Amino acid sequence: MPNSPREKCLMCEKSFDQVEMRTIGDGLLRVYVAVRSSKRIFTEEYICQRCRLQFFNWLRLMEGDFDRFCSRDKNDNEFLTNDDDETAMVVDNYEERIMESSVQTDPQTPRISIPVFRCSKSHQSCVVCGIEIISAKVLSFVQRTMIFLIRAVFVSPGSRCCSEHVVKKQLTVESFDKICISKTDCWTLDSFGLQVLFTDIRSMLLQQNSFNFDGPTLLNEEAYKTIVGLTKDQFNDLIGTVSSMRNSHTRSIRTAVAIFLAKMRLSLSNRLLAILFHIDNKRNVSHIISQVRIALMKDFVPAHLGLHHIDRVTAINQHQIAIATVLHTTKPQQLCVVADSTYLFIQKSSDNKFQRRSYSMHKHRHLVKPMILTTTDGYILCVMGPFLSDYKNNDASIFKHCVYNNEQDILNWLHDDDVLILDRGFRDTVRAMKQFVFQVAMPSFLNGRKQFSLEEANLNRCITKVRWIVESGRAYAYLTRNHRYWEKRGVPGPRPWPFFGTYLQQFFKPFPETEMEWYNDYGKIYGIYDGSKPGIIVGDPDLIKQIMVKDFHVFTNRRPVKTTHKIMSKFLSSLVGEEWKRVRSIITPTFTSRKMKKIFQIMKNSSDTILEKLERAALQKNEDIDLKELYGCYTMNVIAKCAFATEPDINFVKHATKLFTFPFWRKFLDYTVPMRLLDSLKFTVLPSDAMDFFRSITANLIHQRLMTVQSHHSCDHDFLDLLMNARRVDSVEISQSIKDIDDASFRQQTDDDRNQNQNALTGLVTQDVSKTLDQNEILAQSVLFFSVGFETSSQLLTYCTYCLALNPDCQEALYDEIEKTLGMNHGRIDYDIVLKMVYLDAVISETLRLYNPVLRMERQASEDYTLGNTNIVIRKGMIVGIPVWALHHDPQYYPEPYAFKPERFLMENREQIVPYTYLPFGAGPRSCIGTRFALLESKVALIKALSKYQFVPSKQTRIPLRFLPVGRPLLRCEDVIVGVESRIQLTRTPKS
Repeated sequence: MPNSPREKCLMCEKSFDQVEMRTIGDGLLRVYVAVRSSKRIFTEEYICQRCRLQFFNWLRLMEGDFDRFCSRDKNDNEFLTNDDDETAMVVDNYEERIMESSVQTDPQTPRISIPVFRCSKSHQSCVVCGIEIISAKVLSFVQRTMIFLIRAVFVSPGSRCCSEHVVKKQLTVESFDKICISKTDCWTLDSFGLQVLFTDIRSMLLQQNSFNFDGPTLLNEEAYKTIVGLTKDQFNDLIGTVSSMRNSHTRSIRTAVAIFLAKMRLSLSNRLLAILFHIDNKRNVSHIISQVRIALMKDFVPAHLGLHHIDRVTAINQHQIAIATVLHTTKPQQLCVVADSTYLFIQKSSDNKFQRRSYSMHKHRHLVKPMILTTTDGYILCVMGPFLSDYKNNDASIFKHCVYNNEQDILNWLHDDDVLILDRGFRDTVRAMKQFVFQVAMPSFLNGRKQFSLEEANLNRCITKVRWIVESGRAYAYLTRNHRYWEKRGVPGPRPWPFFGTYLQQFFKPFPETEMEWYNDYGKIYGIYDGSKPGIIVGDPDLIKQIMVKDFHVFTNRRPVKTTHKIMSKFLSSLVGEEWKRVRSIITPTFTSRKMKKIFQIMKNSSDTILEKLERAALQKNEDIDLKELYGCYTMNVIAKCAFATEPDINFVKHATKLFTFPFWRKFLDYTVPMRLLDSLKFTVLPSDAMDFFRSITANLIHQRLMTVQSHHSCDHDFLDLLMNARRVDSVEISQSIKDIDDASFRQQTDDDRNQNQNALTGLVTQDVSKTLDQNEILAQSVLFFSVGFETSSQLLTYCTYCLALNPDCQEALYDEIEKTLGMNHGRIDYDIVLKMVYLDAVISETLRLYNPVLRMERQASEDYTLGNTNIVIRKGMIVGIPVWALHHDPQYYPEPYAFKPERFLMENREQIVPYTYLPFGAGPRSCIGTRFALLESKVALIKALSKYQFVPSKQTRIPLRFLPVGRPLLRCEDVIVGVESRIQLTRTPKS
């Protein structure tokens, strides 16, 4: 066949190859060629590359003199090859200067300079890998814009790259990281240049598709898990192992593997996959899936599966459990292998013959059966098959086929006398395996007997136990699937345990000891595990402020509560999102100083019970007093009257006790069992009978007050009435309420922090939601108020009195302040006089530092979040813990952290405390709403007790306190017992 004639250049009339062919186009080049050749030139004609270079040299010499007379073809920029900076600036701004000339813009147009990195302007080499170009592709404006957005690198027009770096007109992910940077420069743009840049960005974004695995930031972690079933890191690791595939003009390696995994995970049709991944047709999808399968079988499978990926010695030393070695081996270096088959579901085939042979009469589905060999710890050695699941292929026939045909060289890999642990379904293979000099461990058969012999029964148990260990090993792998999450990311942390994660120690060791041990060993940031779910502990004050205040919109919610109970699910602490904001905005004004004054008298009257018990103990000089019992009665009395407007009787105390003393197994189930299973069993952490009791009380009270108008308007003095009358208020009143609540305790909050709190409650609450609480919500907050306020206030009073008993100087200083302040008010205790006692506030603050009832606070991330400048990414749904106990006992923030020093919190020393290292009531918008109530209740009790009695250590006083493991981040200790003495000589009234 004769050769086709070569094209001739219109200027030099020399023949040239198709590689050197350049289209003239409809720009200034057409005029240049027409003048030089004295011919009429058409846009579709060609010139050679050499003549085109002459045109660019002439263009540089003219310095743009002909711009206003003729338009320039848009492709002229794409083939610029001169490296001179001046020429580059001419070409870079060519279109802008034409536009300026056409619209006659002011030469004094403002410009901006953007500092950027530049690539080499040499068009003889690739901008990505830097090698000389063989198969060149000129980068389009969309590709150059993408490089600028991702790497902040300016690529000159006309720059080229190798064809292997471009897939479907887009640069691959790996290409962006390899781009060669020559120097730094300034990119000068005017208003039209900015318009062009924004247009390019818009065009680039419009070309992106939603299922793009080539973009490094287009898909988040959740999208990867949903589409391909892997995390982003796991997907990248898999891509790194596929070395036999190459990028093509229709798809990249990443897209091909994503299509294959999506097909396996979602079972989508090829037509639908073609639409989602922007492939031309379903035939290409089928071809891509076949290519990926071949590549994975060639590159990935041999390195992770099959008898040749692991040697026999490694299998014995690393994957053979001791119990199998003891029970089934008689020689050293004897390997135990467990063989079994399983079923895999397949789609119904259109081939009738294959359809019949793949149908299982036993399972009534189309299935195939692979034969799996594992070690005794569950490690999979190889998978042989799959085989059809019809009646001809049972376990024995499949295994004999594998051995007779030496599948995966199994006869050479196994040695003589190696032990095959099989079940009774392999009974027809025993004789064949013994011919190959393998030992077989299989449960015995009765063969007409009534029972096994002792030896046979023990052997059966041993074989069953080993096979059970294999199954449990698979369960172990599932339960520990994420236990290297933090290790891979370089974050230290304690060792997790299967099923429990890092929470196992809480059930056997006091939480304060565990928290301090981890804090000292791993630092202020370390990883933990809730079962198999990773979490993180953050103890850095600056990061705590970001989490709890500045970025509160990301960490709005606390740990999800495992319940769907209609009352417990409406606890303020359990609510999330908009529902929490609505309820919180309604309840916030309930705890202001004005409302607290209304229930102050209840606290004052209830404190008389303390004096009665102290008086009885003081009269009997050798009698000590249990502080937990003393203050427990007081706080229960106060909470019962404030929350439920009732006197606590025996039935009330019985059900109230159940809320705080639920058994160990309830805590265990709460931490370990999934919520769906607990709901199906109708399990609740708090006893349902106690919840029903308080629900009935509250419902009756609400009904009575609604029926009695006079009572409803005249009895506005308890918490129940405040909730019934509460309504959602405007932002001004919420702001004042937040400031009022924050002032109730020692908090170093700035105006910016208070603004964050106010915005969290007012900015996102829609206007069409309910402005009041319904009956279930009122009941839920009343029960929550009781359950939270009772124990925490009782513990605060207990630990505070204990510290004062061990520090008589502090006790006397506080007594002097009480006497002096009450003397100024004629001995009367009222709301305003309590707030004037500065040293009392310091004593309580130091007690909360030493013995804070809540040892750790938790928040849940609502989106992916980068933790400060640590490069640690907190994934959506992850729990973030704040180690309150560790912060309060860190010598960096509190010298002599275990010493009781109220002076730390006096006005002149408060500036020395680092913000966000003192968190007794939390911080940010989701801090404790009942702070003022708890402090007021505690102060009233201490004033009444210390004004007449003195607490001293006794023989039963435990120094130091012994804390109890309770399985939750709450502080619990054994009985706290001290002695009590009267400050005034009491005399008994003689009996008549």
